[in-house]
Amino acid sequence: NWTQWTNGMPTMSAMDMVIHPREHDLVVGTFGRSVYVLDDIRPLRALASEGASVLDAPIRAVQPPDAYLADWGQADGTRFSASAVYEGENRDRGAMISYFVNPPERPERDGETAARRPGRMGTPGGPGGGGRAGGARGPRVEIEIVNSEGETIRSLEGPAEPGLNRYFWRLRQKGFRTPGFGGGFGGFGGDQEPAGPDVFPGTYTVRLSIGEHTDSTTIRVHPDPRKDYSLAGAMARAELYYGLEGLFTAASDALERLDQAGDAHEWIGDKLSSLEDSSRRSLMEEHRALRDSLDSVQELIFGKQDVQGIRRDPNTISARMRSALGYIDRSTDLPGETEQIAIRESRQAVGELVDLVNGFLTGRWAEYVRTIEGANLRWFEPLDPVRLDN
Repeated sequence: NWTQWTNGMPTMSAMDMVIHPREHDLVVGTFGRSVYVLDDIRPLRALASEGASVLDAPIRAVQPPDAYLADWGQADGTRFSASAVYEGENRDRGAMISYFVNPPERPERDGETAARRPGRMGTPGGPGGGGRAGGARGPRVEIEIVNSEGETIRSLEGPAEPGLNRYFWRLRQKGFRTPGFGGGFGGFGGDQEPAGPDVFPGTYTVRLSIGEHTDSTTIRVHPDPRKDYSLAGAMARAELYYGLEGLFTAASDALERLDQAGDAHEWIGDKLSSLEDSSRRSLMEEHRALRDSLDSVQELIFGKQDVQGIRRDPNTISARMRSALGYIDRSTDLPGETEQIAIRESRQAVGELVDLVNGFLTGRWAEYVRTIEGANLRWFEPLDPVRLDN
C-alpha cells in the first residue's frame, strides 16, 4: 500500500535511501547520481505509528528538532550564480515547526459546494520568520513562542493547508517598526510582527492555534557550537535594541508622513488633470514644482535612486539611521564604545530626518496645500509634524 511522494521530488528511479540518525532526514540517492533530502520525517513517522487519526485533530503539533543560532556568512567563490552554476537547495534557516491541520469545513453557500483542497506541505520562510504567501489569504495558524517565564516573545502566522504544514521561525524575538522596512533586523514585515534580536538559548513552548483549537510542543534552542557565545553580551545587546524603539518609531512616522504626502500628491495630480477651467495650468505648474521638492527631500534621505548596479552610500540619512541596528546585531560580545558611537550617529541622523520632514511639511507642503485649497479644491487631510522625544 504505497503513496507516491510528490512534494518537490519528480518521478525517478530511487536507488538507495538512508535516514540520518541525528537529524531524522530521509536521504534518497537517485539513478541520475543526484541526492534528494526530505528534512525531518518525524511527522511521517507519527502517521506510520499512530495511523490516520493524526489527521483528524483540528491542529496537531509535531515534536520539532533542536534549533541552532547558526552564524550564516557569504561563502567563498561565485556570489551571484544566476543560471551558470548548479547549486543544491539548502534547508531554510531557523527552527523547523511542523504540524497537521484539519480545518473546519466552511458552511455551504447557495450554489457552492464546500470542498477541501488537496493537502500539501506549506513552507513559507522569509527573514524574521515572516513567511509571506501570495494570493488571497485563507485560514492561518497562529504561532506563539513562549519562554520559560511564560512570556510570549513572538507571535507569528503559519499556513493552514489540510494535512502537513511546515513553518520556519528565524529564532528572533518580537521587534518594533524601523524606517523603510517592516522588521528591525531584516524582517519583511507585511502582516507579520516585526523581528527583533535573536532569542537566547533555552527551551521554548510553541503554541499553535486555529480557531478555538490549540496544541503545543517544546523546542530547544542552542548557540552555534562553532563560535563563542556570551549570554551576558546577547542580553546587553537586546537591551540596547529595545532602548531605541522610541527613536525608530519617530523615524518611521517621519517617512510615513512623506509617503502620505506622495500619495496625496499623486491623487491630486489625477484630479487636476480633469479640470477644464483657466486655473488648471498654474495649478499644474505648482503641482510639478512640489514633486521636485519632494524628490529633493527623498534624495537627501536615501541618496540618488536612478543609478545602475549596487550602490550604497554610508553618508545618507537612512544609512546612518540604521548603523546602530547593524552594530548591535553583529555579535554576542558585550557592547562597548563602538556600539555607543553607532547609537549616537543614529540619534543624530533621526534628528536630521525629523527636522527635514517637519520643515517640508510646515513649509513647502503647507504652501502647496494653500495654493490648491485657494482654488476651492478641498482635498487634503492634515499631516501633523512628527514628534521626537529626547
